[in-house]
Amino acid sequence: MKTTDCKHINHLLIDFIDRKLNKEQTELVKIHLKECKICQAELEQLLIVINDLNEISNEKPSARLKENFMYMLNEEKAKAERTKVIEIKTTKRKIWLYNPFSQVAAGVAILVAGVMLGLILNNKPGADHEVSQLKTEVDNMKQMLFHAKLDQSSASQRIQAVNYTQQFSKPDKKILEALIRTMDTDDNVNVRVAAIYALSKFTNETVVREALVNSLKTQEDALLQIILINILVEIREENAVNIIKDLLQKEETIDAVKQMAEKGLTTFI
Repeated sequence: MKTTDCKHINHLLIDFIDRKLNKEQTELVKIHLKECKICQAELEQLLIVINDLNEISNEKPSARLKENFMYMLNEEKAKAERTKVIEIKTTKRKIWLYNPFSQVAAGVAILVAGVMLGLILNNKPGADHEVSQLKTEVDNMKQMLFHAKLDQSSASQRIQAVNYTQQFSKPDKKILEALIRTMDTDDNVNVRVAAIYALSKFTNETVVREALVNSLKTQEDALLQIILINILVEIREENAVNIIKDLLQKEETIDAVKQMAEKGLTTFI
């Protein structure tokens, strides 16, 4: 079980990369990274993005920059539509095989789009329509990349997809449903942990609160139970009280979970 909350470590990763942490914080992050594959994947993802940003940070905006970007974005979307899936028909279902190259193209387009938004805001005050149009295009590409990565066989790829939802201030219904499904059914515990933490960002959504409560009913892994209890207690979700009480009564519930359940129930009194 982790001794340090992943959310806290994630907040420190940028400064860890830039070597701005003090000695104690640096050691804390190093220890956590040795034990946590989720945060290792997050660090790797950050390093890739920072490296790409450094390469294009000196880009000078030109009169045709936005036009060129929009052309590139439309081209990549068209390519992704042509190559992103190969459909294999079976007697019971269809298997979707995603083309990794279209994912890379989408990632690059999203990275460039972030820079483009900054250029438009800094150089064309009041260009609300252009910014809105570009944001819509970027959001579409982000969602395409999210769903593609989430269907990968590699657990680390699925974790990256889940962590990628931090890019969404208000995810749509399909993204939330995908996260909920991942939390409940993924065969890798670390991926499910990542999905729970991702969903905890959107507990203002009723469907997310209900999903977290329902998940606590069915999760059998002690780590997942503890994380869910912590989140539900933190948001003071009254509908979780009876489920937490049930966990206390079950003989198979381990002591660590029972202790967390008892502590959590006191906050509802």
